[in-house]
Amino acid sequence: MRIELPTAARRQNIESFTRRIEEPDETALTVVMPSTYFSVHPVVLAATAAAGLRSIEAGHPVVVESIPDTPSARYLDRMALFSTLGVESGLAVHAKEEAGRFVPINVIRSGRQLTSFLIDIVPLLHAETPEQIEPIRYALSELVRNTLEHAGFSTPSVIAAQVYAKTGVISIGVADCGTGIRKSLARSYETDTDLEAVQLAMRPGVTGTTRAPGGTADNAGAGLFFCKSMALTSRNYMVLHSGTGLFKLLTPRNDAEARVLYGDPSLDRATRYDDMPGWPGTFVGIDIKLNAFAEFNMFMDYVRTAYSVDVQSAKRATVKRSGRFESRFQSRPRSVPSRRVKRLRSCFARRECYRPSLAGRT
Repeated sequence: MRIELPTAARRQNIESFTRRIEEPDETALTVVMPSTYFSVHPVVLAATAAAGLRSIEAGHPVVVESIPDTPSARYLDRMALFSTLGVESGLAVHAKEEAGRFVPINVIRSGRQLTSFLIDIVPLLHAETPEQIEPIRYALSELVRNTLEHAGFSTPSVIAAQVYAKTGVISIGVADCGTGIRKSLARSYETDTDLEAVQLAMRPGVTGTTRAPGGTADNAGAGLFFCKSMALTSRNYMVLHSGTGLFKLLTPRNDAEARVLYGDPSLDRATRYDDMPGWPGTFVGIDIKLNAFAEFNMFMDYVRTAYSVDVQSAKRATVKRSGRFESRFQSRPRSVPSRRVKRLRSCFARRECYRPSLAGRT
């Protein structure tokens, strides 16, 4: 695989990164970066690190062509990208306090590691109130759990985040190089394209573990829908990419759009692609405004209501389809009028029924 970092790959123009990925099925990784200033979203760092881990585990050393001595390259070093790739940067980096600024690349391989990471991340955020912590921890937990599910627990998930103090926004990136969403959902759902699978994964109650609406007790299929709702409500972006399919949620244009939560992502204001070069797994990037959820519990109740409505609708549709199928075998023949059936039953009860003669008929 060859990854070329663009000069700018933020949440608005993430396509500038995904379009530059070459040979995604090749495990050996080569990374190329600009010689001047560049700015990338944490999801780009997480995706590059995930591809590097796949290359290393396959026995191929990662090749990074000409690391420039620029502030942008030093930022990647502070974010632990080069150390994760097993590459010596040779840069003189002045270490700065992580707290309140960024969450460097972390590799998560199990639920226990995820729990430990969520505990350690609290002091890094330097949030002013506990209410600011809960939505971030929830989003991080759900995003990593989803990537672990779709990748298979033998494949690690990579996470990175950046806090922007001026705007009060935290950008989060989670990535893996596992089986991908379409193969993961194939255990319960049949989809024709990667984009169809990507959008299906964001529907409430959809999970690869079962086809039953609402999922199971351990996996209710709520994570991506809840995270999409958090991004929408805080007027920010969310990107989900797997295989050749990419879904990019756009910011709402007004307050009315920010309050409408669609269970079906095909109804969302978003940019969709099914012709990307391809990503061998899944990556998701999301931006969340820290002070957008002053009443987080109230917000979660609102999202849970939207989730329940969509799941109940799916359950009713399933029962209705099942009912129509069974009625073909349980209803009486439509060729016999119901009134005649009642009259015949009455005749047989009084033994007055007879069979008309066919004599004389032609």
